[in-house]
Amino acid sequence: MAFEKLKQGQQTQFNYVWLNHQQQKLQLSFALDNRQLFGLFRKFKLYQPHLAQRYVYVSMQKALVSWPNKKQRVKLISRPNDIKIVAYGSQDEQPHELMQHLLQIQYQAQQTYLEQNTYSQMTNAFGNQVIKPDHMRIAKESLEFVQPIVEQVPQELSGYITRDSINFLLSWLQSIPYSALESRSESMGLGFNPPNKLLFENQGDCDSKSTLFAAIMRAFVPNLGIVMVYLPNHALVGLQIPYSQADEYIELDGNYYVLAEPTGPAVLPLAEIGVESKRAIDAGSFSAESMP
Repeated sequence: MAFEKLKQGQQTQFNYVWLNHQQQKLQLSFALDNRQLFGLFRKFKLYQPHLAQRYVYVSMQKALVSWPNKKQRVKLISRPNDIKIVAYGSQDEQPHELMQHLLQIQYQAQQTYLEQNTYSQMTNAFGNQVIKPDHMRIAKESLEFVQPIVEQVPQELSGYITRDSINFLLSWLQSIPYSALESRSESMGLGFNPPNKLLFENQGDCDSKSTLFAAIMRAFVPNLGIVMVYLPNHALVGLQIPYSQADEYIELDGNYYVLAEPTGPAVLPLAEIGVESKRAIDAGSFSAESMP
């Protein structure tokens, strides 16, 4: 219903007015530190496979040059989707030790590049390896940043989080404009907004909003079990809280997680999910990643 963003000295004030799933008018105001608002994840950018492969190729070339046994010879060929190692010599003389070393360097370089750029690799619901933003790491590194939001969320005097508090947060996030994003398995970070950028731009896609929601919930309850749930074209969040049979939830390794849809624009309370989400969950077409 209303959104206002005002820069005030070293902080930026955010003011929101929206309707929750019961058509009640709600308000939220908080101030965020400008250093974190503009500094967090400043270098985060779209994952580009050719840049990742270039980094790996250079790492392998350095390892090849420094290999002590110069009699062992191999050649590295960078192709569009991989790096081929070609050995010279007869079958009996092939440098298997060097080739194994280069394969190890290749794996290590790939992991280093992903970590340096805040990405991670996962196996999706179809068993394919995909590259994605490291949502859970980004959520953990946002805990201090989202603390001013946590302090403004209504809660009981006991200090325990309630479903009313969670629904307050969910309806607020669902009211933030949604920016569409393509398939999780193909976008590789296209359109993803870390929590600070999401708030500043006042828009986000499903994994952007889910990451912010996970960060706020962990800041709210430090020992709360949280999972990001990945569907073929969507993402949502599971919370390890008491559940009922009427709730939408999943079981992972003997633990139960109540599902939440932070994305919007549909205003769905905790334990209710969209039709497409339910269809994918019921079919087992999802994967999940726990927040450490």
